[in-house]
Amino acid sequence: MGYSVVDLEKSYEEAPSIDLISETEDRCAAWQFSLIGRLDLLHLKFSDAVLDLKNQWKLVGQCKMIPLGKGFFIIKLDNQNDQNKIKAGKWEVANQKLNLPGMQSMLIHNSVSNKKGTVWLFWNQNLSAPSIISLSSQMITVEIGGVLVSGVHAHVGAIQRRYLWSEMEHISKLQKPWLVIGDFNVITSVEEKVGGKSPNKRSMLDFTNCLDKCELLQAPKTGLAHSWSNCQQGNRRILCNLDRAVFNNLWLHKYETWSYKVGLRVASDHSPLLGGCNQIPKPKNVPMKFQQMWLSYPNFLEVVNKSLNNLVQAQNNLNSKEVQLNTFLKHKARISWVKKGATNTGFLHENLKIKQGRNNITELEDSNGDIINDQAKIADMLIHHFEDKFRYQPVDVSESLLDVIPELITSEDQSMLNQIPDEEEIKSTIFIMDPNSSPGLDGVAGWFYRSCWHIIGKDLVQSIQFCWKMRFILKGLNSNFVVLLPKVDGARNPNQFRSIGLSNVIFKIFKKIIATRMGTLMHKLISPQQAAYVKGRCIQEKILLASEMVNEMQKKRTGGNVGLKIDISEAYDSVSWNFLFQVLMKFGFSEDWCEWMHILFQSAKISVMVNGGPCGFFSVGRGLRQKDPLSPILFVLLEEALSRKLTLDVNEEKINPMVVRKCIHPTHLFLQMMSSSFAIVKKEVF
Repeated sequence: MGYSVVDLEKSYEEAPSIDLISETEDRCAAWQFSLIGRLDLLHLKFSDAVLDLKNQWKLVGQCKMIPLGKGFFIIKLDNQNDQNKIKAGKWEVANQKLNLPGMQSMLIHNSVSNKKGTVWLFWNQNLSAPSIISLSSQMITVEIGGVLVSGVHAHVGAIQRRYLWSEMEHISKLQKPWLVIGDFNVITSVEEKVGGKSPNKRSMLDFTNCLDKCELLQAPKTGLAHSWSNCQQGNRRILCNLDRAVFNNLWLHKYETWSYKVGLRVASDHSPLLGGCNQIPKPKNVPMKFQQMWLSYPNFLEVVNKSLNNLVQAQNNLNSKEVQLNTFLKHKARISWVKKGATNTGFLHENLKIKQGRNNITELEDSNGDIINDQAKIADMLIHHFEDKFRYQPVDVSESLLDVIPELITSEDQSMLNQIPDEEEIKSTIFIMDPNSSPGLDGVAGWFYRSCWHIIGKDLVQSIQFCWKMRFILKGLNSNFVVLLPKVDGARNPNQFRSIGLSNVIFKIFKKIIATRMGTLMHKLISPQQAAYVKGRCIQEKILLASEMVNEMQKKRTGGNVGLKIDISEAYDSVSWNFLFQVLMKFGFSEDWCEWMHILFQSAKISVMVNGGPCGFFSVGRGLRQKDPLSPILFVLLEEALSRKLTLDVNEEKINPMVVRKCIHPTHLFLQMMSSSFAIVKKEVF
């Protein structure tokens, strides 16, 4: 049954703004049958189609066809016999089907008198007819299966949209699972618009306040980043994220995997939104993890002392279910700022589900532009991408870069680096590491080593000392998971994911000890142009200096000013190990120590985590791991080679400094993975 909840025999200037009364069905008594179809106007004129339809259907009652543009139209029939006859017909005119396959031939719309509607709701033929909760000129809300669904087409005017925000606040008081989807004609932040004038801040504030009051959350999305375009090119192009789907907590609890895709724009300047639950099968090889909630078990240490294998069996005998659940959810949701003892498990549930929904990989785009949504093919594509990315690639190293590096490491420094760590150093290293950081392949987090130190400490110290002395890494000790986090919303390309390495805590101890020792030498190895990861230096000073240098470029100087900003893409992943060890040996690090570092690097094996399950297992031949405590220090040492080369060029007057103040002439600055250079152009340089 189709509804048009306004009396078409009367004249209304506008539909009611909101309708929450129980007499809704009585107001539908004067409904008229509505259908929607589309004609191919390139081959058939609309006027001819009207005559063909009337003659073919041999209608008795009144028939109205309302053109909507782009070949779409609405057919209105007021005679019951005509309706039954049409529903039983083939519905074809010049081979153009007028019904939507699999959908009911009825709709709910907000048309008023001779004014066409802006919101049409269709439903699958297998579903029962939804009941109307509210109808206005900007939104239709229906209830079906105990949930609320609202279709929105907001007014372009900010003042008129406030009636919509008020209506949404009323609907939210019904406290039912609620999905709101459509064109809101407003964005939530300036990042959602590209080009054109600056967005209206008041309009954005009104919208975000409405979402907060209604407790609506942005649904996870894939596909295009912007749903609307003005269809222009170049500087006149404007992109906005006007269309979106939001839902409340009750909807999230009922449909945990619901998300939507922003499709390609075809006949409209708006993209279609395709929503549904992602049916991602649970991986069969989910890695085991030691859960922090096991600490609340009264006999935890006794069980560990007796047998680590029996620890899993003890989790069902825990004494405080609420405390354990809260501890588990905090750890899973990664909400580190929640105070200890807080029991807002609903908040943690929501954050966990939203995080999982955004991080799930439901589809990828291959090199041919084809979309892949099969989980097995997605896993194969990611494995091939990262295996190729971390594979060894030969690099030509310019000797001029290495010749500028002085030998600064003394024999005392090298002896300190080579020294086998004692028990106190190993223990202090474990206790300064984050106990709640994600574990690696063995599933054991830092909290386990802390809590059970008096039981496992002696064996752990002996194992680390043995490996250090023998320059040996046990097979599997340096096995890693690579977790993929999307850099952008709707990431579909492997390059749009940030790869985070999860190492076993016991292997992190090696890297952390080396990083701590090397950190004491950085002040003598790194020139003043660098501030990152050097104790006692302030990176904010470099930012202020870069800003002042940019201002200086506006002043005219002989030869002209030049400034270069170099942003290194995927810097850690592309590091050449051969170049790294050449730089280290130039600084004076011993060949034996560099060989030990090479053993640590070469022992790495990687599995890519795809939607909760590890896929593949391969070696790596280059790159530094994200979140590795040693990676930033090594990368700064690599940048130092370039920094010293630029300094040498300035001293040899191959590059003239742009500014000289009191014998100070800053020419280049290094922040992490970014460098800036300022100089005066010399013709012979180019």
